[in-house]
Amino acid sequence: MQVPTRPLSLKDIPLEIDRFNKAQLNLYQCQEEYKKKVGLSVYTRNNLPFHPKALEAELNDIKDHFHLLSKNYVEFLAKEKFLQCILQEPPLEITELDKTIEKEEAAFKKEMDYYIQQVDELGQQIVMLAQSIEQTRSKLLNHAEEASSILDQITQVEEEIMRIDSIVSKQSKLTIEEAKSILRRQTTDMSKIQKAITEKKDSIEEHKWHVEDLEQEVRQLQTNADKIKAKADNAVYQNHRRDEKVEKSYYQYIEMSNLCNQLFGVEKIEFESNSLINIYFKKPANTVLHFEIDIISNQIQDAKITGTIVPIQDFIKAAKQKPAYDGIRIITLETLARLRRL
Repeated sequence: MQVPTRPLSLKDIPLEIDRFNKAQLNLYQCQEEYKKKVGLSVYTRNNLPFHPKALEAELNDIKDHFHLLSKNYVEFLAKEKFLQCILQEPPLEITELDKTIEKEEAAFKKEMDYYIQQVDELGQQIVMLAQSIEQTRSKLLNHAEEASSILDQITQVEEEIMRIDSIVSKQSKLTIEEAKSILRRQTTDMSKIQKAITEKKDSIEEHKWHVEDLEQEVRQLQTNADKIKAKADNAVYQNHRRDEKVEKSYYQYIEMSNLCNQLFGVEKIEFESNSLINIYFKKPANTVLHFEIDIISNQIQDAKITGTIVPIQDFIKAAKQKPAYDGIRIITLETLARLRRL
């Protein structure tokens, strides 16, 4: 509270009294500061200042509210991280995948080396057969020339015979004995010539058959070489076009397929190679269905079952006429149906 100053004259007393009445006490000033601190705009009945205890309780409620907000935020953050962990893709097992890829690559390389070796061996055989055919062809040409020479000789002999016959027919001075002697001599010569002609013809036919056999063998070897080269090219192509995403999807598909197969009575499906597939049944134990696939024509080449006496030969023939996937499905379902009747 301000201390009133002493008036210098009586005339100043009313002014000092008025100023004193208008002056605010320290209590009012503290009240205004309190209202500002607690956020009260006006001092009315509806906007009275809090009691210290009430203000403390309100502040404690606000603190508890902040604590609850912090707890809810932590729970929300934990839920968000949990959902992220569930929804994100599982981590790849790089080490196991690399091992699998290396094993498959080694198997493909081994198979490709085997095919290349077979192609080289067949190439050497074809070269040897070509040389043999060339030698045989040269011999046949020589025989043909000899046969042509013999035919020319035969023609000359026939002309000579015709000339002799003409002379004999014109001359009547020869005796019967002389004519018979000439006839016997000519008959002997004709027999020798005919025998030589027959031998040459037989030799020509024999060489011709031999050439045809060699040509057939060369064509068969060339066909086998083309098939092996196609398999080798396909193995190289499959080895270079692998995709990690495709392989990942493939292994997931295999896992789900094995689960579905087990529900139908199939224990597992084993792929020995690109062309060999084994299907293991749950019951009877040790029952295995073996498939051999021709990857060029995409059809079943052979199928058999071990571990049971159930016959399957009656529908293998029909399955071989269909694509490999449909054929395997037909044989597997029919076999399962017969195994369940045991």
